[in-house]
Amino acid sequence: MLPAPLNVNEADLGVLYRALGRGLVQWQPIETALYLAAFGAMGVSHAECSREFFKKPGAGSRLKFTDGVLSKALRPDAYEKTWVPLRDDTNTFVKYRNCLAHFEVYHITDHGEAATTLPTKYNVTIAESHMNFSKRSHDRVDSLSIELIDQNNSALREIAYLLYYFVVDHFPLDAFMGKGLLPLIELQLTGFYGNPRLSEFPRPDYAAR
Repeated sequence: MLPAPLNVNEADLGVLYRALGRGLVQWQPIETALYLAAFGAMGVSHAECSREFFKKPGAGSRLKFTDGVLSKALRPDAYEKTWVPLRDDTNTFVKYRNCLAHFEVYHITDHGEAATTLPTKYNVTIAESHMNFSKRSHDRVDSLSIELIDQNNSALREIAYLLYYFVVDHFPLDAFMGKGLLPLIELQLTGFYGNPRLSEFPRPDYAAR
């Protein structure tokens, strides 16, 4: 039987739930863009690429898989100058995404004693389970505040755009069309290739056109 609800900090919990939901939703375009990068690099059918990509367990393994196929498909300057920094930034957010998937809610009773990143005005935070001894130090647990979750969620948008424009800059649209992708994804890709580019995401010098 589940324990009875605490019925405390309900307003703050509502804010937390919205922040968590936004983060999980905004992660999805990142994983889609990683798949498209691998798909473009492999030059195979959607069915074949999907089998290889999605059998990898978790976002970190899928990023590693994408890195492996890109290392073989890209020119050295494209791989080293553009992909490697983007891969490393994406990996940082893989760790963040995993935090959103595996956590425990903590109720703050003393803000002076609570050490959150970022400092928080709310009375709830999330962290690794208190039963995970390897993540504890001197009876303390590293935690993420709602403010940091919101800050990271905003950064997820930028990473997703960078990944999509990476696909646009390094693979022709024909690499994706008519190979079994859903029409909605084909339409989205057509928009990225055909619509004016957002100014905050310039092309790399070698891909300027």
